[in-house]
Amino acid sequence: MGAKGRGYQRKSSLLWIALATMITPNHHPFCGQKIEKVAPQADFVPLYLSRGGKNLHSGDLLKTELESNDILYLTIPAHRLEQLWREPNSTVNSGMPLLY
Repeated sequence: MGAKGRGYQRKSSLLWIALATMITPNHHPFCGQKIEKVAPQADFVPLYLSRGGKNLHSGDLLKTELESNDILYLTIPAHRLEQLWREPNSTVNSGMPLLY
């Protein structure tokens, strides 16, 4: 899978999963997008971003455009995990994971 599970939390009777995802060009749906735009669309909460040995948090994190080899740490409702493994606008799982 390539994603690292970091833990879980129940909130409002929903299970939230904490994980890390590496942004890869041409495959990851978040590559080239600002976190402040993609987070609400994908229904996740960004925790921090690791880039070149440095970690970005809070306001710096939200204004950041995701680049190749970034590692984004986030929490997401468990029922939304499947969207990370599906092609955008696809109704059938392609078998190719989008979460690396």
